[in-house]
Amino acid sequence: LKSECFAHTMAFNVLPQIDVFLPNGYTKEEMKMINETRKILEDDSIGITATTVRVPVLRG
Repeated sequence: LKSECFAHTMAFNVLPQIDVFLPNGYTKEEMKMINETRKILEDDSIGITATTVRVPVLRG
């Protein structure tokens, strides 16, 4: 399928980028996940490696 709106085919793919990449290599969404987890656990020293993906589905 040729895409006219998106850089990559969306159907049947997992898209590994949600939002823009930051200088630290994470996306804004991944940093949101890291910061919220540290806040909920009340532990800023906890090590977290986050990967967020977008999964387009036909029915949801």
